[in-house]
Amino acid sequence: MQIPNSNVMRESVRKLQELTKPNYNKNYETSYLTALDSSHWLEYIGLIIKSSLCIAKLLDAGINVTVHCSDGRDRTVQVPPSFQLLLFPSF
Repeated sequence: MQIPNSNVMRESVRKLQELTKPNYNKNYETSYLTALDSSHWLEYIGLIIKSSLCIAKLLDAGINVTVHCSDGRDRTVQVPPSFQLLLFPSF
């Protein structure tokens, strides 16, 4: 599903956190939006949502799905909570 590994995601979160600090220069039209884009956070969250939607559709159709990644801690913990919310919103 092309979701980056945990190191890339962690760096993205770090960049996003920098943007939330009170002393960040919030010139929204240039530096803030450029920094947000360069964090790739919205792109990565979009990939997680897209993956979750794909899995939710498969499960809803009665198809079994296994979520797995090479080291067991990246996509494995990011995607299942998202598709569970899509399938069971009151859960």
